[in-house]
Amino acid sequence: MKKIEKNSPLHVQVYKVLRKKIIDGVFCPGEPVIEASLAENLGVSRSPIREAIRLLEQDGLIKKEGNHKIIRKFTSKDIEDVYKCRLAIEALAAILAVKNITARQLAHLNEIFEMAKKVSFVNDQKNVLKYNTMFHETIVQASKNQTLIDLYASLSGLFMYYTNARLVHFHQNDDYLIEHQKIIYSLESGKEEIAEACMKGHIESELNRFLNFLS
Repeated sequence: MKKIEKNSPLHVQVYKVLRKKIIDGVFCPGEPVIEASLAENLGVSRSPIREAIRLLEQDGLIKKEGNHKIIRKFTSKDIEDVYKCRLAIEALAAILAVKNITARQLAHLNEIFEMAKKVSFVNDQKNVLKYNTMFHETIVQASKNQTLIDLYASLSGLFMYYTNARLVHFHQNDDYLIEHQKIIYSLESGKEEIAEACMKGHIESELNRFLNFLS
């Protein structure tokens, strides 16, 4: 494990490193979280490790099981629950983005869309996930609602973790591209009800595709 530079605040750096490793699947669901081992691997004391673990528990990525802490285990229902929360948050984000999105953000969405088409064409699923995440994050940021942005940030960690850990072999077909294009058009239309409907339809369709894959 790569050591980190000891800049302040150290526990935030540790948190970011561990969060990325959990999301990327470096740690397996159910794997024990051992402070001493993590401290040795990262070249830090146990104090920032302990504080970082506390933050990761708040994110839901680490759970207590008996007297130990482990990397979160999850079920298909957990994935469904996260998607239902995403639906509510992102539908609201789409409504707010209609009025608040900038020309630059719209241009960025179109750029992301074009890159997503290219990686989908060559079946590069790692970058499909990357551009899908960027697409949704851009719309959430365009809402200009900081509370919503913070909620989404916490939720997105769980979503990406579930996706990488359980859905790594899932092939995202081109339906999501059609849905993304409709969302862009809806934001350009200036009509909140259309943007809300497009986003809800997209999240529901994506959930159904994942659940069908898992069944």
